[in-house]
Amino acid sequence: MSKNSEPARRSKRGLAQKVKRVLLWTALVAVLGIALLIAKEFLPVANTHPIVDLQNRIVIYHGLNVANHSKSSPGNIPRVTPEEYAQMREWGFNLVRYLVFWEAIEPEVGRYDEEYLARTWQEIDLLTSMGIDVLIDFHQDLFARRFGGNGFPDWAVNDGGRSFTRQKPWQKNYWQPAVWHSYDFFWRSDALQTQYANAVRVILAGAATRPHVIGLDIINEPWPWMGLRFEKIALSGFYKKVATMRDDNGFQTPLYFAPMLPTNAGLSSGLRKAPGVRSVYAPHFYDAFIDAGWNYRLWNRLLMHRTVKLRVREAQRMKVPLFFGEFGLVQSNPGFSGYLRDFTKLMDEYQLGWAYWSYDRGPFGIMDKNGAPGPALDELVHIYPQRIAGRNLRFKRAGQTFEMSFDPVGCTGPTEVFIPRGLDVERISLNGTVLPKPVGTVLVLPLPSDAQRQKLIVRWR
Repeated sequence: MSKNSEPARRSKRGLAQKVKRVLLWTALVAVLGIALLIAKEFLPVANTHPIVDLQNRIVIYHGLNVANHSKSSPGNIPRVTPEEYAQMREWGFNLVRYLVFWEAIEPEVGRYDEEYLARTWQEIDLLTSMGIDVLIDFHQDLFARRFGGNGFPDWAVNDGGRSFTRQKPWQKNYWQPAVWHSYDFFWRSDALQTQYANAVRVILAGAATRPHVIGLDIINEPWPWMGLRFEKIALSGFYKKVATMRDDNGFQTPLYFAPMLPTNAGLSSGLRKAPGVRSVYAPHFYDAFIDAGWNYRLWNRLLMHRTVKLRVREAQRMKVPLFFGEFGLVQSNPGFSGYLRDFTKLMDEYQLGWAYWSYDRGPFGIMDKNGAPGPALDELVHIYPQRIAGRNLRFKRAGQTFEMSFDPVGCTGPTEVFIPRGLDVERISLNGTVLPKPVGTVLVLPLPSDAQRQKLIVRWR
């Protein structure tokens, strides 16, 4: 045996050990990096542009969409009774995102359906008389009825003679040539967009005398044109056109605007500017994997956190408030309760309002198929601040305690906190002073006499 063989073996073993150590440290650094990236996704960013009411109070909305069945109900009016609206308020819902349809407003070119408009305002006035604010949603899905959708009147359809074969599930129809061509034609047609803006003007005229109509959602889930830079060019330009019409007519109603439909779960938006003053960013959140039938799991939760954080950053970039106009999933999903619990907790962390989809019976509704309260209410109904007479708000729910603090500012209305009637309240204190339990479901705090930071604690059994 060569006298050099043993040192050579030791040298090789030493080199192998060094390689192992390098690989081990590389793996540890990679794992740590991944862990930090995941942790970063769960760390909230600041939401510095809250929705504020006419009395300068921060407003947090917990709302319902009314209603999916309006798409097919007689006259496109929801089948909801006054007693049901009252029950919504009892459950703590202080907003309804109310669906209206261009096809119902203007069934023929230039002719507005006065009966539909009268019925619409009747429903909205009923809601506001019960203390529920209204966000009017110019709704559409799949462009028009001839494609199995709703929203645009048939006279506004230009499918270019393209083919259409109905698909299941219904979302696949967005990719049909006739549907995509119809959207593409609309986004490139100044004349058709002007017709749309004129229909919006009719609604804004009615909203002008109704202070509890807190906004108008310009278009529901816009589908892109056939080309690049849709949000930066076509969608931004359309939103600007509607905002200019509003301002030229002297209307004050805020405009809610959303990114394109494909951004609903996890994609960044190309929108860079708000349409104008008095605007609110109003995206939706749906997990495409869950919609496809997958169960709600940890990585879906991570996607939810990432998407919400993206929307907060986008709203901050545009310097506007943020409100989630739709979210939900089918009740049969095994992760249904966890999904709603995680989403509403995120909304509380960012102090954001939302509207659940929807006030209907069935798998996506807030009620079961027989009209009884569904399982969604177990997660959606909880204690929360509705109107806050201050700034620098902080609040959290933990166990059987709710804590909230804020700095008073010049507000003319009091702070209001919703407390579910079924909550067995043990003690309420404001700055250490015990307060009586509210008679109803809303705790009204006295306006502070000085600038001392206010701290509310509610405990229950």
